[in-house]
Amino acid sequence: MKTSLLLALLSAWLIAADKPTTAAASDSQRLQGTWQMLEEYHGDRDTSEEGKHCQIVFEGKTFTVK
Repeated sequence: MKTSLLLALLSAWLIAADKPTTAAASDSQRLQGTWQMLEEYHGDRDTSEEGKHCQIVFEGKTFTVK
């Protein structure tokens, strides 16, 4: 019983110590550029007509809403 518990704790520690994947970096690179708003909702209210004039620009680690 103690051996199983020790093995489980050791396994959990080794999994937690693993290096994070680079998926976040590749997602960030794929978002770069200017994006046009297509739909926008505030609660149940459709505000897509107002949102069509909105753009989101991703540059490096920052984004700007125009």
